[in-house]
Amino acid sequence: MTVVPSGVTDPTVGRDATGALWVSYVVGGTPVVARTDGRDARWGDPTRLPGARAGRAQHAALATFGDAVGVLWTEAGEDAVHVATRVAGGDWRAQVVEVANRGGDGNAIVVRAVPATDEEPPSLVAAVQTLPERNQPRNTLGPGLVLLQGGAEGAWRTSHVATVRDGPGAPVLLVDGAAREVDVVTVSRSAPGTMYVKSAGLDDLVFGSGAGTPLVVGR
Repeated sequence: MTVVPSGVTDPTVGRDATGALWVSYVVGGTPVVARTDGRDARWGDPTRLPGARAGRAQHAALATFGDAVGVLWTEAGEDAVHVATRVAGGDWRAQVVEVANRGGDGNAIVVRAVPATDEEPPSLVAAVQTLPERNQPRNTLGPGLVLLQGGAEGAWRTSHVATVRDGPGAPVLLVDGAAREVDVVTVSRSAPGTMYVKSAGLDDLVFGSGAGTPLVVGR
């Protein structure tokens, strides 16, 4: 089936608690979202996300959590991440989360769901690269990768994962709801061919210093 006939970037798909499929993507520099209507093969019209400026988006990512869906995207030249969330049957809610030094064009964003517990509602975590461009001044001890956590309501919190000196590549994000842990895997830009993992508890989001534990060591 064809969801959109033209070329797009950063397509991400998720299924919500009602069984509907969602997809977000960037087309012509604008982040949009669409969902199925009753059947997986029947898609509704795409909708521009609230707060998005046409022609400015670089990267976008979607995840469903509980009965809600969230899309995070970045716009050119901004040290921020835009967030749009929607609870089933409700309206979209837009937020902007300030993220220092995020503005590099090549900085990636990855989003995953965090399941609910008896004490906490479902939420989202997002790994966001904050590496400077090659021609920009480099504070090697500044953040090179951060983690955002939040949900459909309330403020988002930010945690530093790695520094610029650690050279974190595009992140892979894993959530272990039973262990209440989040793992961030990257291929190092500072040590080519080496893959690292760093972990933190979902309750405190405190990552240790350094590049992390090597999973694969380059030669």
